[in-house]
Amino acid sequence: MRVTRRYIQGPETEVTLCPIGDIQWAGDEEEIAYDHLLTHMDRCLNSPHPLFVGMGDYIDFASPSTREALRAAVKYDTANRVLHDTSTRLVDDIVARVLGPTKGKWVGLVQGHHHYRCANGQDSDEYLCHLLKAEFLDELGIIHLKWRKGERVVGEVVVMARHGEGGGRMPWAPLQKLYNFSPHIRAGVLLEGHHTKKGHSSFDQLVSRAPEGQSNTLDHETVHMVGTGGWLKGYLDGRRTYVSVAGMAPVTLGQPWVHIRPTFRKDEWNPLVTVES
Repeated sequence: MRVTRRYIQGPETEVTLCPIGDIQWAGDEEEIAYDHLLTHMDRCLNSPHPLFVGMGDYIDFASPSTREALRAAVKYDTANRVLHDTSTRLVDDIVARVLGPTKGKWVGLVQGHHHYRCANGQDSDEYLCHLLKAEFLDELGIIHLKWRKGERVVGEVVVMARHGEGGGRMPWAPLQKLYNFSPHIRAGVLLEGHHTKKGHSSFDQLVSRAPEGQSNTLDHETVHMVGTGGWLKGYLDGRRTYVSVAGMAPVTLGQPWVHIRPTFRKDEWNPLVTVES
């Protein structure tokens, strides 16, 4: 896991946190909601102060079981070079087609299940980070967003991002995973991908303060749990997919936005987090 931080100048600067992942690009526009994805990226880039967080599975090569099978079966340098060139080409392609304009606007990218070694020796997710000038957050990222007034930090939102694992048929499957984990981390926004389900729920934690020489106060802090969706269609006219063969439920394609609109309430900084999908 990796812990990182990003500073935002101006205590009331609005930030749009944009989770991007589960694209599963394999070189065919028909397999994903390609036009929808391009429209989504344009909207992200035109939002107030967009910051992107990568949720894994940017390309569709290769799954954990496929990587294991290839390691066992592929023994020749030429075959390995072709495989490494393939993963490199897929990363270059998704950057050229979709992700290029986001360069330098990432708080970090977590690793998903679908990745492979590239021609330069890097893992494809790390190579993607290099192209996008983003920090590689490995399997779990904890992101500290800090708002400054001059050099003084006046407020902070902590974000946890993980790709996720396991299954779940219900639309709230990623939220259940996040809720089960939520007692073990203090963060205001919890993000989980993998399930390709968009969902949002929240709960409040009571915060009691008893400062010496002052009155007791009882307040609350809201924790937002967000399933970050995805772009793989699953059902294609005239083609079999593992989704249609297994009779899986079609997912709601797309990804959410997390809006953070800071303000001051009784001289106390308040982040005002809302989720749109």
